[in-house]
Amino acid sequence: MVMAVLLVCFCATNLVIAYKVTIRENQTFEQKQEALSRSSLSPICLYFRKHAKGYGDTLCLVDRFEYVQVITIDTENWEQYVEFDGTAPNVVCFFSEDSEDEGVKEWVRNLGYNVNTDIYIDEETHIYSSSKE
Repeated sequence: MVMAVLLVCFCATNLVIAYKVTIRENQTFEQKQEALSRSSLSPICLYFRKHAKGYGDTLCLVDRFEYVQVITIDTENWEQYVEFDGTAPNVVCFFSEDSEDEGVKEWVRNLGYNVNTDIYIDEETHIYSSSKE
């Protein structure tokens, strides 16, 4: 009987925790989408991530931008694999999961862009707009 009560308590606690995590993830997703919608953005998005892991997290960007390139920055010489030529007047840089580093910002500056407008920042994501000088 005691084991049954403990099992019910354990299951109920885990359901509550899972519900809260899901609600928080949905709110964060909605905040990112709202921030992207409010800003006047380029049709181009460069999505930077630290480790390669599928493309499910980019599905929300595909409908919003005409061109999305996913760049894994822990790949050696990642710069040579980027297909973006730097001719657009504006570009959105989307950094996920602590992938941001000064090397990427310097690379964006070398293409002739100013890193000028933060669109969204939280502990896992940084999105900013860059424009030509």
